[in-house]
Amino acid sequence: MKRPIVFVHCGRGEHLHLATRQAKLHNPDSPIVLLGDDSNRSLRFVDQHYCTSDYFDAAARFAERYAHHSRNRVDWERFCFERWFILNEWMDKQGCQSAWIFDSDVLVYSDLDDVAGHFADDALAYCSCSGHAMLVAKRSGLHAFCRFCESMYEPAAEKQQRLVDYAKSQLELDGQGVSDMTALVWFREESPLPIGNLSYPTDGRFFDDNICLSQGYEVADRKRIRWRDGVPYATDAATGDLVGMHAIHFQGNAKKLMPAYSSQPDFTVLGSYLRRKLHSPLHRIRRKFAKVRASQAA
Repeated sequence: MKRPIVFVHCGRGEHLHLATRQAKLHNPDSPIVLLGDDSNRSLRFVDQHYCTSDYFDAAARFAERYAHHSRNRVDWERFCFERWFILNEWMDKQGCQSAWIFDSDVLVYSDLDDVAGHFADDALAYCSCSGHAMLVAKRSGLHAFCRFCESMYEPAAEKQQRLVDYAKSQLELDGQGVSDMTALVWFREESPLPIGNLSYPTDGRFFDDNICLSQGYEVADRKRIRWRDGVPYATDAATGDLVGMHAIHFQGNAKKLMPAYSSQPDFTVLGSYLRRKLHSPLHRIRRKFAKVRASQAA
């Protein structure tokens, strides 16, 4: 059986539907797994659904030592860490040795089992500083990363001071403070394990860090995308070469773009997308007419 493609997401949203659908389109023989909650049990393209609450023991222990050093909400930032413990516990209980993990705002365009072959010698592979796309190539890699996250929040004074100092430097740079991205960067720098970088092209294609960031590719508000046989390509800003994309990350407000970048149209989502596109101009027109009527009545 092919390695599973896992999403960890609580709540229900259009982007989650699109992400799981897209993963299934390009990986029809890979099980799509959702570690979610009661609200998203019935998603059409999910093959296996599990509740995060059934795999929360280690995450709960981590939550007890977590100290918040971020501009983001405590519950959201903490869950970004907790998901790795949930995933680790799920893989442990399922006897799963290798898996792909994606955030619910990522669209996949490749056969991921083929891609995994490029990282066979690594323990983990993820983008430069983010876990929105990750390959757990070996179980030891995820175990080690979870232990590293725990060690970040040990009560030792030097550990606590490191978090305080890093958060202060980030906030001065208008950053978000300490997050699981901090842990991923530090883990890559400090772990003796081999860690692959999905942001670098492999076999002529790469995993997008963020569609709104350049990464050395041409941008105009967001990466300029060209399509060839259903595959998105970015243009290398230095050489002009087209480089294929294994996946695109639609972080933050860019989620609204996901329907337009899906490999095949989803008419349910397309309908809601068009309604959103029409809503703003119609709302402005209604407000304008309301102001006209009010002035005439006066």
